[in-house]
Amino acid sequence: MAKRIEKWDILKFILILTVVLGHFADFYTGKSELMRHIYLFIYTFHMPLFIFVSGLFSKRTVNEMRFEKIAGYLVVYLFTKLAFALYVLIAWGKFELELFDDGGLPWFMFAMFAFPLITYCVRKVKFPIVLAVSVAVALIVGYFRCVGTVLSLSRIIVYFPFFYVGYIIKIDDLQRFTDNKKVKIASAVFLILLAVAIFGFGENFYFLRSMFTGKNSYYSIKQHFYYAFVFRLLCYVISAAAGFAVIALTPNNSKVKLVTAFGARTLSVYVYHNIVLYIIYYHIGFKNVLSAPLPWWALLVMIPISVGITLLLSLNIFYKPLEYMMNLPSTIKQKINARS
Repeated sequence: MAKRIEKWDILKFILILTVVLGHFADFYTGKSELMRHIYLFIYTFHMPLFIFVSGLFSKRTVNEMRFEKIAGYLVVYLFTKLAFALYVLIAWGKFELELFDDGGLPWFMFAMFAFPLITYCVRKVKFPIVLAVSVAVALIVGYFRCVGTVLSLSRIIVYFPFFYVGYIIKIDDLQRFTDNKKVKIASAVFLILLAVAIFGFGENFYFLRSMFTGKNSYYSIKQHFYYAFVFRLLCYVISAAAGFAVIALTPNNSKVKLVTAFGARTLSVYVYHNIVLYIIYYHIGFKNVLSAPLPWWALLVMIPISVGITLLLSLNIFYKPLEYMMNLPSTIKQKINARS
């Protein structure tokens, strides 16, 4: 087994924490300007960067087309959808299970099944051509309302360039470049300026939310419909720059080994955290505890809860069953080969 590199586990821990905090904040975006700004800032980088990192470590899987490895994401995709459907059934007495239409969390699992397949098909085409065509397609499909949450098609198309660039880039080259002190300073300056822009003037471009989530057509911003492709292109540039800056500022190691250990178990946090947040918001009463106008100190409550959820769901009791599901296709293949 290849030795894990601490930097990337630290980064994954940071990213999964922002996933939890971003979804927590989303409960309050309808009534809090602060939460809208937090949500927008997080969404500028967290999923594109998560997908980029996935591509970064997918080289062997793609090149050897290890189908049994990526098939594990389909198993987890189905489990995630079923788990949330069962929660809704228990909590609200209705059972809803749409296997092929997904605007919620499971889309990521389905996309992680699709990305390596697409990349395998284009792996021998020159990098500039694939990147240019994939970005152009993403800019164009926004004009088609039919490209949306069915089969997570919009997100797969919009986010594919990040996975593909991760697949192309060499990890050692990226780490060597981002270790440069000048690069780190520039990255810090960029993230500070981005934060100032969003927290200072975020209401003026909160409409870009639908572009950063990747699941919406341009009909979601009808007032800018005819030139909406420019905004999607702008979002690409911001996400790429912000993601690069976060990589550069992520330390190569951590004295808190819990971070690196749990950074290797982000899957269980991703799968379960939304159910936990729903329970906290609707059943424990945070819907009323934190109400509009939401004060700044609400973050002093939400951040520790988000950290707690991330740590709790990283425990083996939650992670190991999902690890088994991810490895199930490989296990089945091994048993078949052993019998033949």
